[in-house]
Amino acid sequence: MTQRAASHDPCSHPDLSDAWDDASIPTGTVPDPLRTGQGDVVDRAGWPRRRQEILDLVRYHVYGHLPAEPPSVRFTLCSLDHSALGAAATRVQVSGHLGQRPISVLVYLPNTTPQPVPCFLAFNNRGNHTVHPDPGIALATRWVPAGPGVVNHRATDAARGSAAHQWPIEGLLRRGYAVATVYADDIAPDDPVEFQRQACTGHPLLRPLGGRRAEDCGAIGAWAWGLSHVVDFLESVPALDARRITVGQSRMATPTLWAAAQDPRIAMCIATNPEHAGASLGRRTAGERRHTLAHVRPHWFCARATSSADRDHALPIDQHLLSLIAPRPLYVANTGDDGRGDPCGDYLALRHAASVYALLTGDALPHTPPDRPLHGRLSYHRRCGQRDLTAWDWDQFTTAADTCLAKETTT
Repeated sequence: MTQRAASHDPCSHPDLSDAWDDASIPTGTVPDPLRTGQGDVVDRAGWPRRRQEILDLVRYHVYGHLPAEPPSVRFTLCSLDHSALGAAATRVQVSGHLGQRPISVLVYLPNTTPQPVPCFLAFNNRGNHTVHPDPGIALATRWVPAGPGVVNHRATDAARGSAAHQWPIEGLLRRGYAVATVYADDIAPDDPVEFQRQACTGHPLLRPLGGRRAEDCGAIGAWAWGLSHVVDFLESVPALDARRITVGQSRMATPTLWAAAQDPRIAMCIATNPEHAGASLGRRTAGERRHTLAHVRPHWFCARATSSADRDHALPIDQHLLSLIAPRPLYVANTGDDGRGDPCGDYLALRHAASVYALLTGDALPHTPPDRPLHGRLSYHRRCGQRDLTAWDWDQFTTAADTCLAKETTT
């Protein structure tokens, strides 16, 4: 697939390449995704074995393993409204039961688009009710972080639609996409104190900090596992095209990437502001580094990762997570900059993954970041301004998905 630079937009970042060769930000030597641990160069026939090797290394060093027999998840219908959002959509709400733990999933289906339709699936981090002011969305019943409309960590009606500016749902419906979302904390807590409390009181996937084995997964592993189970449900919806499920678009880029790396049913992955926990090269010293995250949020990773977080340069992998998604479409985006991210490191990681895409599909990536959005099997943009998700960002994502997913279903 030919990489295509979108027309210039004032939101795109014009000066990223100016700092591209900044010698003050060392990168070090990044292991080649196309060379095995024994030093053998990989061809197309050898990629499946090398891919499994990388997957095992990422699991061992970073995200850990789930319990040997994780619980099954069964979904039940909670509500169905064929006239939601002024009859523009059908709203579906289901509850997935993780043991005694409910996982609430919200889906909007466009009413005016021939079915089956493609779907964007993403986490939200304050409850499904925050993505739109629609009064028919059930309020989150679990602990939620402090924020608009939250009282004593419980959601109230005042929280409805508090994150709607990041979710242009009507616009996505008009473009023919369904939208599905799940509250991440329904699967595992993002707050470290709440994580410890729930892990100590019998969470079916997690062990408490201080009582974990080196290989036990943290919240990222649980979130990725949960996202794949939401895909299980979406596959059962006749109105959705299970071949065209795109995950991403949220602040939780890392579990999104990890889910896509492990689940081949995910057709396309979008990672926004992924930082050193997800896409940016760990060997670089810019932005918020993994050893900082591992100390501030040790519950995200396996215990082995927290003990080795300051030794990224010694690991046999870096952000090889991106290469595991090949040959499926992958979009990395930096949406604003608050000093925590490393946009050049994100692009470098994408460029390392591009060697795998080149092997499998012939797709290439420019040596330096383009000054406008790049749409193709490997997509990228950086938007200056506030760190956020805007309608402009979503327009880039849907433009890439329009092209990539249409091609994927005809090959």
